[in-house]
Amino acid sequence: MSREERIAEDIIEDLEFRKLQLLGRSSIAVTIPKKWVQALGLKPGDVVILKRAKDSILIQPYAQTEEQSPNNTMREVTISTTHLARSLRKIMGLYLSGISSVVVKFQEDNPGVKQIVKNFIREKLPGAEIVDERYNMMIVRFLTNLEELPIRRILKRMSNMAINMLREGLKILAESDKDIVIDQLPDSSVKDEEIDRLYLLVYKLVNQGILNQKLLSKLEIEDPRELIAALIVAKSIERCGDHATRVIDLSKAILSINVSLSLSTDVFQKLADLGQSACYILREATQSFVDKDVERAQEILEKRVELRKVSIKLVDNIMKHACPLCMVKASELLTYVILLIESIRRFLAYSYDIAEITIDTYSNKTE
Repeated sequence: MSREERIAEDIIEDLEFRKLQLLGRSSIAVTIPKKWVQALGLKPGDVVILKRAKDSILIQPYAQTEEQSPNNTMREVTISTTHLARSLRKIMGLYLSGISSVVVKFQEDNPGVKQIVKNFIREKLPGAEIVDERYNMMIVRFLTNLEELPIRRILKRMSNMAINMLREGLKILAESDKDIVIDQLPDSSVKDEEIDRLYLLVYKLVNQGILNQKLLSKLEIEDPRELIAALIVAKSIERCGDHATRVIDLSKAILSINVSLSLSTDVFQKLADLGQSACYILREATQSFVDKDVERAQEILEKRVELRKVSIKLVDNIMKHACPLCMVKASELLTYVILLIESIRRFLAYSYDIAEITIDTYSNKTE
């Protein structure tokens, strides 16, 4: 069972049905499961805040200090050159779990390894800051300003970046008949890494929201079950980013063969149209989740069969009419084009997953 599935299972288990009981003339009482209270670090006598939000009542801890937080602890990771990848993965795991600080210790005095660790922390972990550094250790704090990071805003940013990357690949493909220097084209890995960073940030925020539900309002989440849905959406967008990167790389490969004119202009136009449709579907799917718009998500799924037929017909068209002079390059060209179409189809598939998550999560909330 994956970590996401275990988290989802924990949330489903945290459902209780309690009866309201009359308490005096002006109050009604309800009991709270003991394990919930303990999980939030509360005890009898502590003050809580009651807040009415639309059709629900929120109970939040009052004035819980940072020192009371169960994750406000410092962990230690020892870096070994032999197991460097394993150590870096452990640092990432602690970051995602919500730990506030990590002490990184180095077994060997190796400046190269130390620089690798520093680059990993700065490039891969949003909000990570090295607050102290010595020859054999460094202290890293994971800082997150939740008030500036509502999850839905991050999802929209990730979606926009994936869409822009796919459009960049389509633009390269459209200019394949021009004299372009491939080395001067932008590096797709930079934007893809930024999407990966944002996904890790969503993962961390979801963990924090589960462990401390008083943060839900800052994350702009009403129901803790939405956290898992948001994490799945973020993962789908991250996958879209991977395939957008692949489209860019394949477009550069097609450009490098320099036999693209062997494919008709009509084929390239249909490829561009299919890619633009994929951009539209991801944008609409993400917006449907952000707006909790089930009807919009349904409309997106209704386009699935139509676009699948378009992609299949496009592949058939390419296989029948591609006739370059050099058969070796012909085989290479066809391989790149078919892989490119498959990446666009995968981009679409992950976008449809987002629409389905929207329907599954919010159907019971529609009037």
